[in-house]
Amino acid sequence: MVGNAHPTLGGFFLPYYPRYMRRLSAKIVILWSPNVGWLRIRANLPKIKHYFIELYYMDFVTVLGFAAALLTTFSFLPQMIKTWQSKSAKDVSFIMLIFFNTGIFLWLIYGIILQQLPVIFANATTLVFNMIILWLKIKYR
Repeated sequence: MVGNAHPTLGGFFLPYYPRYMRRLSAKIVILWSPNVGWLRIRANLPKIKHYFIELYYMDFVTVLGFAAALLTTFSFLPQMIKTWQSKSAKDVSFIMLIFFNTGIFLWLIYGIILQQLPVIFANATTLVFNMIILWLKIKYR
């Protein structure tokens, strides 16, 4: 099975490894190549005789998810900055912030359970931004 351990992952074994890999711990490296797309390389712990490196290709849907997460997450940044600068949060609904933060927290738990990085990234960042807006709403009431 050397050379084709898992065809869908593109994994392969490295029975002979260079000296520097003997000290290598489990690390994740994300690379970009125009021919391959997103490429994630994961090396198992060095105590194992044959290293297994798995190649994951981020498909278009994952990249689309990260783009959506980035845009929707940072859409709260202007509101946070405006509230901070004006020192007024009277136009922001307190009940909406409570419901929204609860929903975002549940989305974050959902993403963690499913191990979906775009969902985790978007909701963790959005939760931080909205908690700041909620804090500003309480502070400048």
